[in-house]
Amino acid sequence: MLPRKSKKVKMLYVEYLNSATTNTHLGLKYKFSNAVWFDINGIKTLSNNIIIPRQYLENELVISVYGFFRKSTYKLHLKENYITASKIQS
Repeated sequence: MLPRKSKKVKMLYVEYLNSATTNTHLGLKYKFSNAVWFDINGIKTLSNNIIIPRQYLENELVISVYGFFRKSTYKLHLKENYITASKIQS
């Protein structure tokens, strides 16, 4: 078994889940390379998707991604039709 070349935690994509979006909640689906677990506004999870209240729309959502001995933090700006992400630190 060979180790990975890069051990950095990198964002691959973040998008809305169409099946989980309702009038009161939004579904987010995300994928990161070398990620083990996530901390989204204080909610710790191992899952690659999360359901959040619609009140976060037009607000910022902070997601910390933890890998083996690595951590990256991203700030997500949720809009009605798209999501913008900016990296805070690694």
